[in-house]
Amino acid sequence: MKRLIVLCVMVLFLGMEGSAQEAEKVRPGGELALINGGKTEYVVVTPDNPGDVDAFAIKELTSALMEASGADFKSVSNTDAAKYAKRIFVGVGPSGTSRELDAMQDQDSACESSGADVYLYGKGIHGNLYAVYDFLEWHVGCRWFSAFAKPHIPKHEQLRLAPLKKDDTARFQISFPVGRIVFLSSEPRGPFISLP
Repeated sequence: MKRLIVLCVMVLFLGMEGSAQEAEKVRPGGELALINGGKTEYVVVTPDNPGDVDAFAIKELTSALMEASGADFKSVSNTDAAKYAKRIFVGVGPSGTSRELDAMQDQDSACESSGADVYLYGKGIHGNLYAVYDFLEWHVGCRWFSAFAKPHIPKHEQLRLAPLKKDDTARFQISFPVGRIVFLSSEPRGPFISLP
């Protein structure tokens, strides 16, 4: 029994390393150089008047990217976004309007890029947060194994991504609290938030 547990743990960690290595591969043609030599040229653009969930999503994004690379992903307001060439927008799609949201269902999310810009957005109160977590999981390699443990955030000296186009449809229409833990995802992968 002990050998089986050790074997399962080894397979789990080998899988994590493989996905981190896949995320770190350089992909030719239109790639987004998010992190280069532990530095970044990207800024995170916050929505106008972000609510509590959006502010939390931005904090999660910037802190995870900083932990992954050591690079400072500075937050800037939407009004200052034009001053920067490489931007990660949270809460707005490529059109800059709500046009993308019209075709979405409540709690749907999307991660996409246009040129050098990255757009993480969704519909409903948690849509933008879901987009941030999907981006961190699928493109940075972050994993949430437990509501009671820190997430696994792989280190990246370089992080280059192919152009993004990923839509994610919500599996449940609502999130629900269980005790002091709120389950923000319909999949067992997490993420979770502990309520104060």
